[in-house]
Amino acid sequence: MGLTVVIPSAGRADRVRAVKAIRADVLCVPESEAAAYAFLRRIDYIVEECPFAKGATSIAHKEILNRMEEASPGAKHNFLFGFLEKARPAFERAEAVQLNECARCGQVTTGTVCAFCKLADQVKRAAADVPPAPEQ
Repeated sequence: MGLTVVIPSAGRADRVRAVKAIRADVLCVPESEAAAYAFLRRIDYIVEECPFAKGATSIAHKEILNRMEEASPGAKHNFLFGFLEKARPAFERAEAVQLNECARCGQVTTGTVCAFCKLADQVKRAAADVPPAPEQ
């Protein structure tokens, strides 16, 4: 299961932004430990998986990594740090990204409008082009 910590948006008490499990490249904390920390500190969090994650290969990959960790403690740590070490040159070449607040919903985005709001616009436009179903 995923862990989402709810954090108030900067300067906006009426908005929150969700941060999915503490990112491994920032702090290497297992998801279960992040959940325990949030529980003990009385930090609100959402445990449910994203409803759109059903069938995602990332879920299968996560299960495989969890089985590896169960069979060989430290396997996930070794996998992650091995990857980070080998990928370091690519990360060092990456350009810095400017983060902005979405003009519509306030979530973090690299553009003016976040991907979710853009997708919502596409769905609304597509729905407007579809004639209503005939009544039966």
